[in-house]
Amino acid sequence: MPNDLVHLNVGGHRFSTSKRTLLSSLQTEETFFTSLLSGRIASNVDETGAYFIDRDPTLFKQILNYLRTQQLHLLIEDNPNPKQLSALIHEAKFYGISPLVKQLSLCQNVDKSSCGNILFCGKLDPPALVKPVKLIKAHYSTIVVAYDTYFACYQHKGVTGYQHVFTSSELGADDVIEDIAINVKMGLNIEGQAVQKIVAVAHGSKVTIIGYSMGKEVPCGTFTLPTNVTHVFFVGYDLIALSLNYVGVWRAQQWQSQRVSTITSYDVIGSFLFIGAHNGSIYYIGTNLEHF
Repeated sequence: MPNDLVHLNVGGHRFSTSKRTLLSSLQTEETFFTSLLSGRIASNVDETGAYFIDRDPTLFKQILNYLRTQQLHLLIEDNPNPKQLSALIHEAKFYGISPLVKQLSLCQNVDKSSCGNILFCGKLDPPALVKPVKLIKAHYSTIVVAYDTYFACYQHKGVTGYQHVFTSSELGADDVIEDIAINVKMGLNIEGQAVQKIVAVAHGSKVTIIGYSMGKEVPCGTFTLPTNVTHVFFVGYDLIALSLNYVGVWRAQQWQSQRVSTITSYDVIGSFLFIGAHNGSIYYIGTNLEHF
């Protein structure tokens, strides 16, 4: 509609836009433009009737692009000049565009880090002899670190950071860990002992499940699939093991497995596991296993 058009003269450069654009700044509080268009602030007009704003037109062009698209990537180059960012922040503050100020400030601060701050928070020493770390998995505030034939667990403890809390016994010289998973919310009772933290280790065609409580190892069993296990992970309280063409599920300390067509992909959505197969089928497992 013609009456929706707004003509601006910013530093001698003419801009035309809509009221909707000027008022859509991703926020509810008042901006320069809401005050200008409502008459709450005094305004000057040029000889054509355009609102005159005595600001930098080059910077205003970028501000207007943001209001039009609500996309920050249109504003600045891949490696913005710090002075350009500072100037844009200053202009965004003048116009009262708070969301833009916040986003530009993040861009300004992203490279301002020092050793021990963003890039490096600390270092965890190995629990025994120095061996290469093979895998790291995490659940809540606990991480499990797999080496070739054993694993260690570290837990975050407030201001003291991550602390070593458990190291497993060796699985065996030939039992090289291929994958590992951890769940710290299991709430199991194993031989009269309450166990919250469970670690599952895939080695060869076996899955060894080990709990730990107060630094003490609690064996939960070892299970086998007909072919080598390639992935282990938890979906809620269910432990899933995948091999070339088998799916194993450990639930409530019971183990089930089923042959499927050759597995080509998988993903987890909420409490469901979806498995893509070579034959074009999609298998899926729900929390109650009724869809298995």
